[in-house]
Amino acid sequence: MNSDTDNAASPDVVDPPNPYATGPLKEGDDDDQELLLDIPLEEKPFPTLPSTILRWTLVCGIAAVPSFVIGLNVTEGQFLGMVTGIAIFVAGYVWADLVTRNRPWRRYRNIRITLRTVYILRLIVSVILPAGMIVDMFTGMIAVVTVTSITQFDDGTGLGFISTVFTTLVQGVLLNILLMVLALCIYPIVRLTGRGRKSKQLRKQGGDDQTPSDSSSESLANPLLSSSESSSSEPSLR
Repeated sequence: MNSDTDNAASPDVVDPPNPYATGPLKEGDDDDQELLLDIPLEEKPFPTLPSTILRWTLVCGIAAVPSFVIGLNVTEGQFLGMVTGIAIFVAGYVWADLVTRNRPWRRYRNIRITLRTVYILRLIVSVILPAGMIVDMFTGMIAVVTVTSITQFDDGTGLGFISTVFTTLVQGVLLNILLMVLALCIYPIVRLTGRGRKSKQLRKQGGDDQTPSDSSSESLANPLLSSSESSSSEPSLR
């Protein structure tokens, strides 16, 4: 008998495992497949340290313009205290940027687009002073009340240097909480947009993969179609 037939019929012969097989889906695989929609970007190098410091200095400086304008009136000219608070936030952003660069989520497209959108919106609101002042005024009031209640500052002389620094920091924390809430609202929209873009790319690739051989194989699979085509192509003898 044929050896191939014996090997196929023998129950003891086991085919080697396919290293490319994915296997059956397990619990949690659906979540992993959904996370694959967050395709990482190319391995682009991160900005240098001076560029990172300059970027966050500009972002924090522009975003602080409405608070700065309001704070000059509330603190009666505590310019140095507000600048010190802003500088502390710049240092915090630079530190967080450098520490999280080794995290995989820093290269996920959806997360990067979400963060970029949030900070661009914040800068736009800050440039439009009336809109920025509305947001910064409420957070600034909460910050002033919080700091004055903790320090029991009620001598009527206005905020001092230390109180101004802490007020700036508290207001910055409140604004960052609002930015986090905004990011949580924007992220699902960005993810749905990315999912739609990914499905369009897959459909386009599937359409490009179709070749003329598909039509020939279809005609071979359908004898009626092949016979009709052959009979119409033969010349008539009459």
